[in-house]
Amino acid sequence: MKEKRANEEDDDQPSTAFLIKSNLPGPDSTCLGMVKGYFSATRRLATNMTYSTLIISSISDSIMFAGFFSFLGRYLQTQYDVTPSMTSIILGCASTPSGVVGNMLGGMCFKRLKLSLKGLCGAIITGGCFTLFILGMFFVVSCDTSPIAGLNTPYPDGTEMIGRDVPIASCMSGCTCPVGVYTPVCGSNGITYVTPCHAGCKDQSFDDDSDQMIYSNCSCIGSNAFLTTPAYEDDTSVPEKCSTSCTTKKYGFIALLALLFLFYAFLNVPCFILFIRTVDNKDKAVALAFSSLLQRVLAFIPAPIFFGAAIQTTCMMFQESCGITGNCLVYDNIRLSRVIIGLVLIFKVMALIMYTICYFTIRRNESGEYTYLQLCQQETPDDTKSAESAMCTIPYETTV
Repeated sequence: MKEKRANEEDDDQPSTAFLIKSNLPGPDSTCLGMVKGYFSATRRLATNMTYSTLIISSISDSIMFAGFFSFLGRYLQTQYDVTPSMTSIILGCASTPSGVVGNMLGGMCFKRLKLSLKGLCGAIITGGCFTLFILGMFFVVSCDTSPIAGLNTPYPDGTEMIGRDVPIASCMSGCTCPVGVYTPVCGSNGITYVTPCHAGCKDQSFDDDSDQMIYSNCSCIGSNAFLTTPAYEDDTSVPEKCSTSCTTKKYGFIALLALLFLFYAFLNVPCFILFIRTVDNKDKAVALAFSSLLQRVLAFIPAPIFFGAAIQTTCMMFQESCGITGNCLVYDNIRLSRVIIGLVLIFKVMALIMYTICYFTIRRNESGEYTYLQLCQQETPDDTKSAESAMCTIPYETTV
């Protein structure tokens, strides 16, 4: 009985051999025939308007993903003064659980709903609108740039920029300060200085109680250093960047990031189903390979390059050694947030526009079912001679 029941169950399910055989080439299994079959499949995919718009949408989404998450660690460290080790912990805790939950919820929801092609596309558009809202909230939780003397806070003589040609403020006259070096010290007036030299510090001592170096007799921190700040009796500094009160916004950013990962994983499910159901059975393997290739070539390779170039425009001070400019040492937090989140929003809006176009390419066929739009499909004649002269028709394919 058990063997009979097992055989019946096996008969109900398509065998692995059948699935493999259904994706193998036809009678013409030579290399030339396989190449011709590949180009025929490519032509069918290129004239499938639903699939084509879906490809462009996925590329735009992939550019957003690759660009944003490539520099997410640097963004965390710059905006919220998070150490590299803590950055890895935050990203791991925010991405892994959210991704797992999002994929599970997406699989269960869309299996239960059993949406049509139009319903799947509509769900992606709705989820994309929520994603836009989450991305917009990142502007709210961005932090201001801490005041750094000579970069965004002027010296008393009006000196505001420290770059390749380091200006000498009156309070640090007589000091030969290094160029392109960033070893920040926090002054007792709450201002960060690029180096102890740029703070005009003349003496240093080690404090056993705090277990850190103390720079004292700093001429740029004294009562005459800043015209708009009150007099400070303690003209000292410590070797660290002045902390900013941005803890609450940091936790808000982590919560939004986890929510973004959740939505991204959730929407991956209908996107994949839509990819599978918008092409003919014989073209599924080529369609998935083609989409994966285009995403890597047009998204994952160039996105970090132009995102990185855009981020470099937000730099306030570059590393410099022997006349060679190196990495960025100090970023403008406000501009950094606008550039990264702004680019992400632009590509997400582009993806939503293409998803909307994809939505309108899905129409009902003669049997009343929603199906994809195939602009030009080669008819299959009986003989090779007529195959070469076959004309393109404009039918709707049957929904898978």
